[in-house]
Amino acid sequence: MSTEDPPEWEPSPELRAWAAERQRPRPTAQEAGALVARAERRRWWRRGRFGLVVLLPVAAALLSWVLLRSPGVQPVATPVAAWTAGTHEVDGDQIEISEGGRVQRASPTELVLQRGEVRVTARPRPADDALAVVVGERRVEVVGTLFTVTAEPFGVVVTEGVVVVTDPPHRAVLRAGERYPAVADVAPAAPVDVPAPAPSAVPELDGLRRAMVRGDRALALQGLLQRVAADDADADSWVLIAQVHAAEGRQIDALAAWRNVIVHGRARQVQRARFESAVLLEAQPDQVVPLLQAFLRDPGPLEPEALLRLGLAQRALGDEAATDTLQTLIRTHPGTDAAVRARTVLGATP
Repeated sequence: MSTEDPPEWEPSPELRAWAAERQRPRPTAQEAGALVARAERRRWWRRGRFGLVVLLPVAAALLSWVLLRSPGVQPVATPVAAWTAGTHEVDGDQIEISEGGRVQRASPTELVLQRGEVRVTARPRPADDALAVVVGERRVEVVGTLFTVTAEPFGVVVTEGVVVVTDPPHRAVLRAGERYPAVADVAPAAPVDVPAPAPSAVPELDGLRRAMVRGDRALALQGLLQRVAADDADADSWVLIAQVHAAEGRQIDALAAWRNVIVHGRARQVQRARFESAVLLEAQPDQVVPLLQAFLRDPGPLEPEALLRLGLAQRALGDEAATDTLQTLIRTHPGTDAAVRARTVLGATP
């Protein structure tokens, strides 16, 4: 990000309003507890996964039994029995099954789609921990993305990220906006693509903002998704999409929307996206640090809170730079709530 144009970062009414919103009172104990519980679930999964790699697989039919009963691994909250229509959340992944659909969770990283359609929002994963949706001999593997799989006729649509589709003897890598089979492979009598709406059908942004103010988030989100489908570089819509998902508690979707803001947004929007992403990723300090370091190149009114969050993330990683970060906060922003908290962390007397 260029810093050669100082007027770009003169606090505007929009930026001040955002900063004021960010500096509202801290979450309640109940809200904080919910965030801690989510972080604990992620930490449990990492611990359990590494504890299982030393076991020898007996047979595919016993894989679920081994994962649930191996030493050091606790049973997952969601049973292995088949899931039916509705939304299911497990280990940070969100599984939405269509009416009449059925999905069997064969293992923590494999879902068997038996009928209907499933829409998956997968948490970011390392390459050796890919989540797979299996339909017969076909396999769709993903490492953190949003996609939809249909059992009959078989089809995959990728909304975000990258997936690998194995449909013997074919193998395809799909990116955001792509589908399998490709449009050219679909018979004319049953086209896959839906004609794009006419420009007049795209909702106005101001009307969608008013819907959000009224509390009609579902209507607003539907219109916002129409807008980014027509123009995926519409950063204003991505900002509102991130806000809707965050308000509804869909952290992964909110982070995905903020990533689009970072790619397509204006300078102030990019800064906001970095800060908001760091807040959502508080339990993952390794991701928080680079976001806030970039944010602090031109921080604006939220510099004290950003410095505090950066210092805490660095401390969580055992980084000696944490002390310098917190001392800088105390020195440059004395009297702020963030500086008071920094003094407490460092064990200094106010």
